[in-house]
Amino acid sequence: MTGLLAAPAGAVQHQPPHRAGDSWIGTWTSAFSHGGTEHDSSGRTLRMIVHTSIGGSASRIRLSNAFNTHQQVMDHVTVALAANPEADREGRSAEHPSAAVPGTVHEVTFDGSERTVVPAHARAVSDPVTMDVPADSDLLVSVHVAEQRGPATAHSLAQQTSYVSTSGDHASAESAKTYTSTVNSWFYVDGVDVLNHRARGAVVTLGDSITDGYGSTVGSNHRWPDLLADRLRHQPPPRRLSVLNAGISGNRILLEGINDIQQQPHQDDPERIIAGMKQIVRQARAAGLRVVGGTLTPFQGWSAYTPELEATRQAVDEWIRTSGAFDAVIDFDATVRDSSDPHRLLPAYDSGDHLHPDEAGYRAMAAAIELADLIGSNSHAKAPAARGEHRPRPVLLDTGAEHCPSTTVRPHQYRERSQGNVPSGRTPVR
Repeated sequence: MTGLLAAPAGAVQHQPPHRAGDSWIGTWTSAFSHGGTEHDSSGRTLRMIVHTSIGGSASRIRLSNAFNTHQQVMDHVTVALAANPEADREGRSAEHPSAAVPGTVHEVTFDGSERTVVPAHARAVSDPVTMDVPADSDLLVSVHVAEQRGPATAHSLAQQTSYVSTSGDHASAESAKTYTSTVNSWFYVDGVDVLNHRARGAVVTLGDSITDGYGSTVGSNHRWPDLLADRLRHQPPPRRLSVLNAGISGNRILLEGINDIQQQPHQDDPERIIAGMKQIVRQARAAGLRVVGGTLTPFQGWSAYTPELEATRQAVDEWIRTSGAFDAVIDFDATVRDSSDPHRLLPAYDSGDHLHPDEAGYRAMAAAIELADLIGSNSHAKAPAARGEHRPRPVLLDTGAEHCPSTTVRPHQYRERSQGNVPSGRTPVR
């Protein structure tokens, strides 16, 4: 759902030419975890790096004000191709990661305007931006906010460096010279959609810090959902899916399993965790989505581990494997555990804290997924969407582990503010 035609500031950007069968499909997303007040971006420009899973002939940018009780004015937004996508992960100081490929900075408009107001607890979807968006590439999404009005909706554990400019609007800058400060979170940018006529749809991964990529190299895109996207990218078009990572570190909503087990207050009743999973499955099915469950991974050696909590994990995993509640199951536990001591992570897959896998473990998790299970022959998903509409999205439900401290996740009435006559493909939370 994300996309070469730059409109001058204040001008109305034309709709990009659509080919028969084109659909908006998400290429990247971030599940926001909180409203941050620790970084005041007033009068400066935030430049976020986001990594695409599939490509397209146009893009749309989604902005979120979900955790703010005040409306937020977004004064100027641009999108560009990153000139040095490897610089951050390889530490090449001479090539700044926030520099744009010359000629690729595109103005992002909302109902034809450079400036947009996002209401409290709402999202704004941009007009289409005609640009060639390559798959497996880094985009620079720059947001200038003249005045930050309340908490900035944020995703804490980005595992990706974002850049903050000196004072002023530098959203259109190709150079990185003004981006002098860094922060390891994403702000405001909720997702990127692309116009794509070949991909089948998208996989949404739900989870916690393991899904979020805790411990992976910053800027490497070696979270297990990224590595799954690498596999799917080589599939033929009828089986090609984008991957949207909706993991949140610290997530604890009677869904993520070990967060509910190992964090205070401990939840040692497996039936309550199972009930939470059943509710998510029911909601996903009601939306016409396919649901794939993942078992909880080992955590012996982690500070909160006890034999009683291990018994809870085992009971939940047994239900995931045998209940038939899911369209398919991925046995992440069997993939990363030590066969000689199955309560622990295999040492080769242990990041060192005995809870989170390392990059080798994330790679093993991605490799353990049967790609055919993401589509399935007896899916509960609805038939493919009509031309120009969103295709149904399979959901990959990860129920993996999490690190302390937890993040408090509060429900909000979340309204969407679609721009122009472009369908957003999102349903507000009631």
